[in-house]
This record gives sequence, C-alpha cells and structure tokens, in this order.
Amino acid sequence: MRIMSEHRLHEQVAHPAGRREGSGRLLQTTLDCRHARESRRAEAVRTGVDAQAL
Repeated sequence: MRIMSEHRLHEQVAHPAGRREGSGRLLQTTLDCRHARESRRAEAVRTGVDAQAL
C-alpha cells in the first residue's frame, strides 16, 4: 500500500470538489453536511470533560 502525503491527498480531493457538476457537487455537499454536524457538536461543548468526549 502506498501512503500519500498530506499535500497530495489534498490535491486529489480539492480539484474534484471545485467542480460544480457530478462528483464535485456530491463531495462538496457531503463536506458541508459533515462540517455542519461537527459545528453543532462543538457548540454543545460546555466543559473540558465534554471536549474530551469528542
């Protein structure tokens, strides 16, 4: 198995995500949903114990 550098991985994902059709649109929608979910989880954190649970 070949391991990608962070830069190469970003390159492989960022280019398709920039497209407005097909897989780019699906990828961007997925990332938006994931970001919204994680933002809601972060907003719910009230204490250091809560933060460790994430």
